[in-house]
Amino acid sequence: MQFPPSTVNAVKKTISITWPRGIQNVRMYAGSDEIQLSGNPWRGNDTIDARRMMKGILEVLYDEGWLLCTSTNCMMKQQEKDTLIFKFQESIPPACEWMSVSFVRQDHLRLIDAPWDLVTSLLGILKGEVQSHGAHAQKYVYDIKMTGYPWTAVGTATMRTRLILLKLIEGLEGHGFSVYASVEQDAKDEEEETDVWHCRRKVDWVPGESVYIA
Repeated sequence: MQFPPSTVNAVKKTISITWPRGIQNVRMYAGSDEIQLSGNPWRGNDTIDARRMMKGILEVLYDEGWLLCTSTNCMMKQQEKDTLIFKFQESIPPACEWMSVSFVRQDHLRLIDAPWDLVTSLLGILKGEVQSHGAHAQKYVYDIKMTGYPWTAVGTATMRTRLILLKLIEGLEGHGFSVYASVEQDAKDEEEETDVWHCRRKVDWVPGESVYIA
């Protein structure tokens, strides 16, 4: 909504590249450009492709000068998704590389398009919290199975989950990445919904440099 046609076209091109099933239909809907995708990215089993598509949309908007202002959910409906609000700035922000962190099922952590040095660093930081780990069937995806069930924790166990999140942030920032967007993008049963972290790092970042968060 309220993006210029050039930006809408750039988003459609990115979706066509990042979503294997492509675009089914495009129409105007109450003053917005609605893009209907083939398949079910918000409910199906193609969760990695759906996350890569969302990462690609955030990246192309960022490259066009549209920076995420906030993600919010203000609708009191089941399975309602976040609304992402962007602001435009004339000066194009510095080029970034992107990766995603997905919290899967009750006990899995999935790193999508993360550089290998970050993967190995996170495994070290999270040691003691990890039951097993290995490469996913899809390329450039790494799957970590946590001990216990941190994503469905209750009571005092929720503090352990928050400690895991702090360790994740520590690991990401140690490699120059910041969480650019935390997005709830699955339309499953409410108790199964978790955010996906889409992260960025300046392409010329070097160890010891401050993390880009603007």
